[in-house]
Amino acid sequence: MNVELPPLLHALLGPLEPAELQLLLQQVESKRYSPGFAVFHEGLPARDMALLVKGRLRISKLRPDSRQENLAYVQPVALLGLAAVVGGFPYPTTAMAQEPSICLRIPGALLAPSEDPIARGLALKLLQASLRGMNAQLRAANARLYSLAGERELVEALTLDLGAWSLPSDP
Repeated sequence: MNVELPPLLHALLGPLEPAELQLLLQQVESKRYSPGFAVFHEGLPARDMALLVKGRLRISKLRPDSRQENLAYVQPVALLGLAAVVGGFPYPTTAMAQEPSICLRIPGALLAPSEDPIARGLALKLLQASLRGMNAQLRAANARLYSLAGERELVEALTLDLGAWSLPSDP
């Protein structure tokens, strides 16, 4: 692989035991995507997550009128497909390369419960990284909704937030 994996994996998962790192490196695959090629397609079974290492991806969803609606653009280091893999449902969106990109494909099977303490520890770290990724996506979606609503003050407060959120008080 052309990617320097340990620092990237450390950023995503935190410190790994040597046996956990070896198990992970045996399972992940580095893939290159040319502009216009999909990392995954909406509606297909979610078998693995993609960690964007280099490049830029467009996240889109098929509209009822059969056009693609652009939802977001992501840059490194974004973990994609995690909600679908963790939830066991098809990919809800399409992720397509906008420029030459490299992704690490992380099999969802690594998240499965196991009697092996090494596999179990790695699964826990991957699930924790998935939750952090979903939290970041939720905050980005909330910020976008607030900006559409024109609530500038709320957007600024949200950008200072470190991850905790609450519902607004009733008027």
